[in-house]
Amino acid sequence: MRMRLKSTAGVTTSCGLLVDCHCIQQLVFNQDSLPPVYKQCYIIMTALQVILIAMIFCANFSISNGSPPVKYSNNFEVVEHGNDKTVPRVQRVFASSIAGSKHRCAVKCLKNDRCWQFCYVATTGQCVLQDASLAPKSGGPSKVDNCTYFSRKVCSSTYQLEPRQNLFAFPAFNGNEFVLDFSVQSDRAAKIALSTDGTKANSKYHLVLGHGDNTKTTIRRCHSCSVLHSVTTLGFLSEHEMRRFWLRYDHGAFAVGKHQQTAFFEWTDPQPQDTPMRFFGFASFNEPQIWAAYHTCN
Repeated sequence: MRMRLKSTAGVTTSCGLLVDCHCIQQLVFNQDSLPPVYKQCYIIMTALQVILIAMIFCANFSISNGSPPVKYSNNFEVVEHGNDKTVPRVQRVFASSIAGSKHRCAVKCLKNDRCWQFCYVATTGQCVLQDASLAPKSGGPSKVDNCTYFSRKVCSSTYQLEPRQNLFAFPAFNGNEFVLDFSVQSDRAAKIALSTDGTKANSKYHLVLGHGDNTKTTIRRCHSCSVLHSVTTLGFLSEHEMRRFWLRYDHGAFAVGKHQQTAFFEWTDPQPQDTPMRFFGFASFNEPQIWAAYHTCN
């Protein structure tokens, strides 16, 4: 690439960004006696060098396959180092691969809305992605050497529901599985409905926290249908404060737990729906409710 310059005498000449040896010698060793046009060339080259250095240090990280730039340090925080010790199996693992670098592992997590944290092993390049639900107690501890856990920073959206209101405020989730991290403030009967098309009419599962005056958690196929599964959960909801939970749905299998605790409710539909569930929504009973959904900040 070459640039056209105009000398003080009004004669147009050119200066290359890649100049010949004679030009370089004059620029470096004999700056005081340079012709005006070379002095202009030297000034421009110096300015471009400063800009290039600034671009290198300020540029966002971008992997070689053309993925969009990602500032992983702005999206994650270190939560635990697992150097040569046993790290409890807390967050559920849904993917594991060899990423090659911490940056690539962060990109994998950022591209998947289910990913709530990742674990990276620097010595092997192993990248483990985990969601917001917790692994079963039966899984036991997992020996992870030289592993560092990075928790994804999340944002929340809050919704105030009027009595007997149904709210499908979220886009369709991918596939027939999802993990929902949420909070609710209610004295009873906080319902999560799963629908095939995002409407109340096509809701195929009704999961109710605080059913029976805040004494149990139940699941039914419709509002007036019989209860398919019930677990005693006395006083799990509160009308005075938000209570946080997680819900995992996977092709007809349900698991619900308190935040950072293992599941207290698990059930698998023996006759799963033929049409995939693609939407979830919140629904209230006879009193107003406050809901919050935790999600990625992008």
